[in-house]
Amino acid sequence: MNKRTEDNLARAGRKMVLLAGIFILAHAPLVLAQKYEEGVHYYALPQAQPVQTGDEIEVLELFWYHCPHCFALEPVLDEWLEKAKPDNAGYVRMPGIFRRSTIFDARVYYALEALGVLDQMHADVFQEIHVRKNPFKEQSDLTSLLEKHGVSEADFAAAFDSFAVDTKTKHAQMMFERYQATGVPAIVVDGKYRATASSAGGHSQLMELTNYLVEKAASERQ
Repeated sequence: MNKRTEDNLARAGRKMVLLAGIFILAHAPLVLAQKYEEGVHYYALPQAQPVQTGDEIEVLELFWYHCPHCFALEPVLDEWLEKAKPDNAGYVRMPGIFRRSTIFDARVYYALEALGVLDQMHADVFQEIHVRKNPFKEQSDLTSLLEKHGVSEADFAAAFDSFAVDTKTKHAQMMFERYQATGVPAIVVDGKYRATASSAGGHSQLMELTNYLVEKAASERQ
């Protein structure tokens, strides 16, 4: 085999590799679309809901502090936020309100937000309920937790009973219905698509599905 023949074969090989790569990239969305089926793995809302993230694709988590599945999702969600969240996605939490007992937890969430201590206390609220077994059903159950984080009971009570917290709690209850959610945890992408760990096949699978839905929603905005 002479050098010209070897060069031609090498160029042909590089071309085949390049074409194969282009084929894979071009068909990746199709492969993912075949992996996820609407009505099975995720659900399209009949009417898109407003989002809070502007140009970013909203990834909204519906949760309840007392929910053990929400507690189990937390470390998976934290890892996704740190390592796998798409750059064009904006993450938002919203308490899921679907029965009377969930209202207290929602008011706690919004009261902590109003006091500016939500980020430092959110994970610890889960720990207080699921690890330290605090019943967490009335304000007096929060005494030691608030003291631990340097929050006065009086300030918390004022925030808990405030008009702002009342308004946000009512809004969350309304949005839970608009998202047609049936439980928690649930992820709503761009106000259009809803998925759960159950529909996705697990917590890690839910975050993989979320990334697919972010890509899908982004393409539909163009």
